[in-house]
Amino acid sequence: SYHTRVYERMKNDPTVDRVNVANSLLGIANSQCGKQNLPEALKAAEEALAINESLTPRNERNIAMNLAIIGNIQFRSGNIDQALQAGTRALA
Repeated sequence: SYHTRVYERMKNDPTVDRVNVANSLLGIANSQCGKQNLPEALKAAEEALAINESLTPRNERNIAMNLAIIGNIQFRSGNIDQALQAGTRALA
């Protein structure tokens, strides 16, 4: 997919803003979720969250969006408790 190609070019480039790498991963997560490839969607969203949580200063809006996407993927996967946890964290 487009997002995967972009991510592959950016992931190891130290000159690329890490927010853009995380956003690319979220694009992959959304694309995979739309294709019902939920394990891959979750993997990409969790990697994006790890990047966003490691940045300083923290962008709470990006982290909340990340958590909402993870919650959606977990819900679609039937993992209601994990979906609720992610949604609750997103609203905090």
